[in-house]
Amino acid sequence: MATHATIEQTSDIESQPSAIARRISASSRRFAQLFGMFVAVMACGILALSEWNNAAARRPQVGSNLNMVSLPPHSPLLSPLSPPLPLPLSPTPLPLPLPFSFPEQHIWIIRHGDKYSSYPDCPENRPLCFNKSLMGDNPPLTSCGVRQAKTTADWLKDNSSSYGGIKNIAVSPFARTLQTSLPLAKALGLKLKVEYLLSEANQPEGPFQPLNTGADKETKKQLEEASDKWDLHYGSPPIATPETPVKMYDTRVKKCAKVLKERFPPLSGNLAIFTHATTSFSIAYGLCYGEGGNDSQLQKFVEHQKAIAPAGVIHVVLDADGKCKTVEQTNNVAETLGCGKTEPFKCEFADFPAWYWSHANGKGPGKCH
Repeated sequence: MATHATIEQTSDIESQPSAIARRISASSRRFAQLFGMFVAVMACGILALSEWNNAAARRPQVGSNLNMVSLPPHSPLLSPLSPPLPLPLSPTPLPLPLPFSFPEQHIWIIRHGDKYSSYPDCPENRPLCFNKSLMGDNPPLTSCGVRQAKTTADWLKDNSSSYGGIKNIAVSPFARTLQTSLPLAKALGLKLKVEYLLSEANQPEGPFQPLNTGADKETKKQLEEASDKWDLHYGSPPIATPETPVKMYDTRVKKCAKVLKERFPPLSGNLAIFTHATTSFSIAYGLCYGEGGNDSQLQKFVEHQKAIAPAGVIHVVLDADGKCKTVEQTNNVAETLGCGKTEPFKCEFADFPAWYWSHANGKGPGKCH
C-alpha cells in the first residue's frame, strides 16, 4: 500500500512541468492573436488616416468653386460613418455682408366703388335708387360697385406682388369702403384695420347704421363678412362730428397722416388704404408732404392729379425712413367696366384751395361741396 502511494505521488510530480508548459503555450497563442489584431487595427487606422488627410487636402477652401471637388472611389467622405472633415487651418474669409437696409414702402390709396347715393331718390317700384331713410349717410355699394371692388382687388394683388405684396389693410368704417376692401382682404387672407380717421370728409355724424339690418341680402352678407375680417386688436376712436370744412377736417387729416405713419411704418410692409374721394387726396398729400409741405407744393400736387373714379387708386412710395419718393398719377383701374353713376371727383385747387389740406387762401371761392 505504501509503495503504491509513493508511485502515485511520483507520477503527479512528474506530470506538473508538462501542465505548466501547456498553460504557457496557450497564453502565448492568445497574446500572439491579440497582438496580431492590434497590429491589423493600427495598420487599418493608419491607412484610413492617410486617406482622410488626402481627402482633406483636396477639400475646397471656403469661397472656392464647389463643382471642382472630385472624390476617390473609396473615400471616407462617401461613407455615412466617416468623421467630419476638419476645417482648413487658414480658410479664405467670407465676404462681409453689406449694411442691412429695409426696402421702400408702397402704399395704395383706394376710393370706394359705385354707391347708391349717386342714384335718384327711390320712387316706388324702381330697382336701383337711393333710399335715404334706409341708408342715411352710409350708402352701400351697388352691384356695379361690388364688381369694381373685385376688379381693383385683382389689379392690386397682381401689381403689388412685384413689391413684396400687401401686408396690411386700413379702411374707413363706412359700409361702401368696408365692402370695397373685402375682396382684397379675402384674396390675401388679411384682417381689416378699421381707422375712423379715414372717414368721409365733412360728415354730420359717424356711419349711419353700420351693420344695417334693413339692407339688401347681398349687402348684409358682405357687411357680415367684413365684420368677421375686422381686426379686433386695432383700436380707433370715432372722429368728432359734425365736422366742418377747413378747420375741423384739416385737423383730422393731418392727424390721420401722422397716425398712419406711426402705426404702419416701412418696417410693417406695404399698405392698402380704402377711403373716400376727398380723403384719398388728403392722405396721399399728407403721407408725402404733410409734415414739411407748403402752399405751393399743395397747389402743385392738387393740380397734377387727375380726378379719382370709383375704385380708383393713388400709389405712394416712401423710402426706408418714411420719406416720400413718388406719388403716381391717379389710376382709375375699374373704369374699364363702364358701369355705375358715381362720377370721378376732384375739387380744383382754384375752386377751394384748402379743400384737401390747410392753405393760406382758405376756402377761396368755396365752390366744392
